[in-house]
Amino acid sequence: MTVDYAKDEQFFEFVHDLAHRPGSGRGSERRDRQRRPYPCHQFVAPFRDARMPENDEYQPVLCHDLSTGGFSYFADELPDHDLIVVAFGAAPKFTYITAQVRYAKRVAQGASALFQIGCMFLGRINLEPTDAQAS
Repeated sequence: MTVDYAKDEQFFEFVHDLAHRPGSGRGSERRDRQRRPYPCHQFVAPFRDARMPENDEYQPVLCHDLSTGGFSYFADELPDHDLIVVAFGAAPKFTYITAQVRYAKRVAQGASALFQIGCMFLGRINLEPTDAQAS
């Protein structure tokens, strides 16, 4: 497994396609990268010691928005880690992306309060063995 940080064309194409799907609305935006609503369920897990998380470490989350630089999601609790792996897409063809938690803020969601967790994309995890790993 390798993590391809910020130089993977397929990663940027993937994120660009997600962020620019038809039907994504445009809201008020203060960032230099336009965020679009992305109300779908994905899976996140802590990324510790540069190792791929086990399947039981992933938790389903409701995403809030997405841009070419990052995304945010809702959680019941504050994360206890700074780096995460996000499984975008659907099984068995997930695309695994590493991201850094940049902020967490408490938000009202219906009758309960949740945390909105904002993350910056770092790179795509390549699960294919490299030449050095294959030999």
